[in-house]
Amino acid sequence: MILPSLGRQPHPIVIKISTLLASITEPILGPLRDLLREPTRRIHPIFERLDFSPMAAILLIYFIQWGLHRLLLSM
Repeated sequence: MILPSLGRQPHPIVIKISTLLASITEPILGPLRDLLREPTRRIHPIFERLDFSPMAAILLIYFIQWGLHRLLLSM
């Protein structure tokens, strides 16, 4: 989340935008983050601090799009 790095009193618009973005992305990124937490921790402890869920979500969306495209072309 971006709010802790903005100082003591972030602007109310920044709070609203941050809340909106979190409410949109968290239903997808939250479960992916939970799925990726243990495998990345096993690789090396430093990876525990990195969040790979946005990259995983982008790849997931890409593969779903690719699969649907191939399915529609085969009809």
